[in-house]
Amino acid sequence: MYKYTESGLSNIFLKDGYEKFLENNEEFISFIDLEKTHKAISLALCMKPARLSNAEVCFVRKELNLSQSEFDSLLLLEDGATYQIETGLLKQTYRSDFLMRHLLAKHHNEAFSSPEYCSVIEGGDLRENIVISNYTYTWT
Repeated sequence: MYKYTESGLSNIFLKDGYEKFLENNEEFISFIDLEKTHKAISLALCMKPARLSNAEVCFVRKELNLSQSEFDSLLLLEDGATYQIETGLLKQTYRSDFLMRHLLAKHHNEAFSSPEYCSVIEGGDLRENIVISNYTYTWT
């Protein structure tokens, strides 16, 4: 299993979707389909049973290919709020958390609804790690 820290998240583990190879006695990793891997991570974050962490907010923003100020505007946040959330100076609201998940799901052509969000957040399940296998996710 490979700990995928390149995502900017410390809790992503890949069972497959990558290859290891040696070059000049150094081990390197090559990802087979990074787009599918990021989609699996994104969908796992959409179903996370708690608000998104600072690092996860940063992942979402980068996955959507937005600057912090563009993200502020899209989420109807004050200027600089995304920076404050990503650095831990500000906790995002449930509204902004929901909008982030909705935008992320839409980005990957997946559906995400209010009732689904409520059941996820109310679940209170505190599993911490995302394991990606065959481009599908499991929370552990």
